[in-house]
Amino acid sequence: MSRLVALGLFVVALLAHLWMLRPIDDGDLFTHIVVGRLPLGSPPLTEMESAIGSSVSWLAYAVFARVESLLGLSGVKALNVGLLAVAFFSLWLWMERVLRRIGGREPSGVALGIGLLSAWLVSATNVSARPQSFAYLAFSLLLLLLEVWSPRGRGWGYRATWLLALLVSWQNLHPSVVMAIPVVGAYVLFQRAPYYLLLLPIIATVCTPEGFSIFTVSARNVELSRALLKVSEWMPPWDPSVRGAMEGFWVVSALLVLGAFSPQGRSACHDPVVGVLTLVFFAMTLSSSRFGAFWGFVSAPLVASLAGVVVSKSSIGARSRSVTSGLWCSLACALLFLLLFNPGETLSSQAPIHLFRELKVQFPRARIFNYREFGGALEYVGYPDWRVFIDGRLYLYDDKTWEVYHRAALGNDLSLVERLVSEHDLFILHSSYHKALIGVLELNPSLRLVANREGIVVFAKK
Repeated sequence: MSRLVALGLFVVALLAHLWMLRPIDDGDLFTHIVVGRLPLGSPPLTEMESAIGSSVSWLAYAVFARVESLLGLSGVKALNVGLLAVAFFSLWLWMERVLRRIGGREPSGVALGIGLLSAWLVSATNVSARPQSFAYLAFSLLLLLLEVWSPRGRGWGYRATWLLALLVSWQNLHPSVVMAIPVVGAYVLFQRAPYYLLLLPIIATVCTPEGFSIFTVSARNVELSRALLKVSEWMPPWDPSVRGAMEGFWVVSALLVLGAFSPQGRSACHDPVVGVLTLVFFAMTLSSSRFGAFWGFVSAPLVASLAGVVVSKSSIGARSRSVTSGLWCSLACALLFLLLFNPGETLSSQAPIHLFRELKVQFPRARIFNYREFGGALEYVGYPDWRVFIDGRLYLYDDKTWEVYHRAALGNDLSLVERLVSEHDLFILHSSYHKALIGVLELNPSLRLVANREGIVVFAKK
C-alpha cells in the first residue's frame, strides 16, 4: 500500500469519528425505513394516500429497511458513516490522481489532507443518514473512474457499461444523477472521454420505476420546497434559514478567492476539469444550498493545490513524508477499531421518537394531525395502527392538502379546526409553528392536553 493511500485511510478514519458523533436527526429517514419494508399496495402511511406506491429513492429505502431489520437504527447510522467514508476516500484518490497528472509528481499528503478537510467542512451540516449519502458515494466514484479511464482509448465500451450501471444505481438510490452531466461533460471536453458518455446520465435519469414521470415529480418537489415550504436546503446560501449551515461554504470560497489572486496561487492548480466543475457547482450552490456538498467535492483539488504551494515552502511536508505507510495504516485501523467502543448516540435524548413511543402505549390506534417533520417518526413508531396527516414526501400532496395544512396552523379558520378535531384522535404539533393553533385547541372542550415538552405539544380527545 502506498504512503498516500495509507494516509488517506487515516484521514478518513478521523472523519468517521466526527460523523459518528452525530445522532440520527433527520425525521424523514423513518419514513424511508417504513416504506422500504412494505410491498407496493400496502396500507397507506398518510391520510392522503390510497396505498403505498413507487418511491423515487426506492432502492435506498429498501437498503435502509434491510439494515434496520438486521442491526437496528445503530446499524443505519453505521451504514451512513460507511457510505461517507468510502465517498471521501474515493475523493482522496481522485484528488491524488488529478494533482499527479497536473504536476507530474507525487502530491503532498498534507495538501491532500487539507483538500479533503475543506470538502468535509462544506458538507458537515448535510451528512445526515438519508439517501443523499448514496449520491455522494456515486458522485465521488464517477469522478475517480473518469479520471482513471481518461483519456480516450480502447475499452470504452466495457467501461461505459460500468458507468451506466453506476448511474442507474445512483438514480434509483437518490434521484440526483443530473449532477453527473457537468462531470461527464468536463471530461469529454478536456480529457478526451468519448462524446457518447454524455448520453449515459440522460438515459439513467428515466431508468426508474417512475420512468419519464420522474421529471414531473422532481419539478413538483422543487416547486414545493422552494416556493411554498421554503425548505432551508433549497434556499440560496445567504438566506437566513441556512446561513449558519453554509458558513463552511463561504469560508472555503473566500480562501479560494484569496489564494487564486495571491502570488503563490499563480503556480497552483489550473486544470480545466477542476476549474470548470468548481465554477459550475458554485453557481448551482448559489441557486440552492443543497448543492454545496457537491461543490465541496469538486473544489477539493483546487484547495489542495493551493495548500501544496504553501506546504512546499515549509518543513511540514518533509515531516509527513517521513511517516511510513505501515504506520498510517496502523493508525487508521486503530481509529476504526475505537469506533466499536465509542459509536456515539444513535438517537439524541431530545429526539421526538422517545415521546412518540410513550404515546403509542396510551393510544395504540389513532388518526393524527401532525407537524410535517414529525411524520416520519410517527410512522416508524405507529404504522399501521397510526395514520398521520402528512410526512416528508412532499411530492405526494396536492395544493389542497398544503392549503389545509397551512390554514390550520394559522388557527383563524374555526370551521376548519372543528373539522380537523372531528376527524382526528391526536394532534401532535410544533410549539412554535403551531402556536396559534395550539391557542385555539386549548379552548376546545373536546380535547385535553397530553404532553408539552421538547417543543412538542400533544392534544387528545377526552
